[in-house]
Amino acid sequence: MKWIWILIVLLSQWTVANEKLPKNLIQNLSSRDFETRSQAVTKLTQWAKENSSVALRELPLLLKNEPHPETSARIMAVLQVAYLGQGKGFLGVGFSIKSALEFENKKIDGLFLTDVTPGAAADKAGLKRKDIIIALDGHPFPLGTQRMDVIRRVGTLEPDKKYKVTILRDQKKLRISIRPGKRPDRLNNEALKQEEFRNWLADRLQ
Repeated sequence: MKWIWILIVLLSQWTVANEKLPKNLIQNLSSRDFETRSQAVTKLTQWAKENSSVALRELPLLLKNEPHPETSARIMAVLQVAYLGQGKGFLGVGFSIKSALEFENKKIDGLFLTDVTPGAAADKAGLKRKDIIIALDGHPFPLGTQRMDVIRRVGTLEPDKKYKVTILRDQKKLRISIRPGKRPDRLNNEALKQEEFRNWLADRLQ
């Protein structure tokens, strides 16, 4: 039993270390040596695919402060791979972002559902029009959240994997399990994905 706990601790430490932004690769993006730069781009791209949430959080900060156009272009290319390679889950809801009614003497923000597509993941999970999603997979939606942020958050979900959704319905807080569907092809064309990425990046660089 002792060895099992040691193994768990070691695996946890390895996972945390693997998720951190690899600074040596970032530095090598600006190398004067072509081979060093190329290897850095390749390895950083692979890291970003495996750690997309960290990459999408940290790389825009680097891009915002990078003075060299060539290095900025390399960072942007890695970012695009990380963004477009996400899970692309789909819930099938229309929503607006607003403050919910008071609940337990405080305001709670969330996604006010204006529409639920029949047969889509949200409908199968039992979500209804006028429900308010206050957390998805543990992530809240505070007032001021951008619509593209919500779309990106849903897009990171893996189709058919089970997630927890916290909602308010008739002044009652409920936790519901949901399995996202696959994003429809009509929303998955290349031009639309590129536009979505550009809008997301523009928000991050403001």
